[in-house]
Amino acid sequence: MFSLIVYTHMVVCIALYCILASPFFLIAGIFCLLTGRPFNVAVLKFIRSFGRFMIRCWYSVYIPVRLDDFSGGADHGIFVVNHRSSSDPFLVSIIPAAGAAMAAAKGWALHMPFFGIFARMGGFIDVNNLTYEEIVEQTRRALSDSGTIYVFPEGTRSGSRTMAPFHSAFFRAAKELGAPLIPVAIAGNEASPDRSFRMRPSRVIMRVLKPIPQERIASEPHFRIQREVHRILEEETAALDREIDEWKQERRYPFCLTSAKSA
Repeated sequence: MFSLIVYTHMVVCIALYCILASPFFLIAGIFCLLTGRPFNVAVLKFIRSFGRFMIRCWYSVYIPVRLDDFSGGADHGIFVVNHRSSSDPFLVSIIPAAGAAMAAAKGWALHMPFFGIFARMGGFIDVNNLTYEEIVEQTRRALSDSGTIYVFPEGTRSGSRTMAPFHSAFFRAAKELGAPLIPVAIAGNEASPDRSFRMRPSRVIMRVLKPIPQERIASEPHFRIQREVHRILEEETAALDREIDEWKQERRYPFCLTSAKSA
């Protein structure tokens, strides 16, 4: 019953956003056509606003979300995110970042009904069907156009509190392009929804962490940086899981869509 209620609400919110955003989407398309500006950047902005709308008007109604920003104001670069659930692409939309936001996705995600159309229009990076050289070039273009790219280097959602090994492509690309790497830890959403798309009540904490210094990225082998980011996210998500478990025991944790900044 909980899943039915949540997904019914989701469909209503999607329909409402489409109705509200369609005129602006059309105007943006005409503006890009007349001025020669890249249409995909306008699409990325709409995708990001859609994600924020869905988190605020749908997801957080049932699954309260807390966002901590410990990045020191980092707002562009390659955001490296652990991947527990299909809700992760929605959740990253509320991360403070400059401009639009590109993402890397598996091939099947780009061919989903409705969502896949806009992912293709926005130029999401298809990690399944591109060579490494093509990934680097598209990452370069994405950072130039939008300033921000979100990647899930595990490759697929875990559906649990365990974290799979990372693929290396975007760590190599960061070194080659001199791009900042910003780790993002997400905990609490492994069953919201789970791998069978059932929704279960929970609490979610997102934490944007300090960027990896670009001097380290430039001077050290990419695999060391890859291992370091994996370790950081493993430790951070484990700490967040303990925090959520304490809330479950005590039922007194304040969750809200706010940003707690720290130096």
